[in-house]
Amino acid sequence: MATMVYCADEIIVRAIDIEMKAREFYRKAATLTGDERLRIVFRILAGMEKGHARIFRETREQLTESDRMVEVNDPGGEMVFYLDRFMEMHAPEANPGMQFQAGDEESIEELLRTAINTENDTVSFYQLLSDYVPADRGRERVLEVMKEEQTHAARLQSVLKRIETVQPVS
Repeated sequence: MATMVYCADEIIVRAIDIEMKAREFYRKAATLTGDERLRIVFRILAGMEKGHARIFRETREQLTESDRMVEVNDPGGEMVFYLDRFMEMHAPEANPGMQFQAGDEESIEELLRTAINTENDTVSFYQLLSDYVPADRGRERVLEVMKEEQTHAARLQSVLKRIETVQPVS
């Protein structure tokens, strides 16, 4: 496999984009459920994703021009794997209504599974990203966002379990 090379700035810009797409996903997801508690969860997550994008913007602003141009080698193709996964997921994230029916519990369950998988992929991507952000330029902030994404996945898993438990057996 050929070694892929990215500049640090490009990766951070993509992280910002990922967070804004996730925000839009949760905002739209909130309109698809009749469950007020789930609607609130989705709105809270949307707000947190917006905050994550802000953190990455601030981290980007802290980078010097030479930091931004640092080349990040990806010999194992891990970064390209996650970036490709996010590109595939952008369309459904931005438009969950195209795939899911409002009020349909099976669709809500599928929406939750999509969100959980995306959050888990985001955690893996940010772990990888943290290896390339200098400690004095925001590595701790990347790790902070990563930990919050882990809590999102756990919260969504809990909600999914609650919904599955409430479902009548057919």
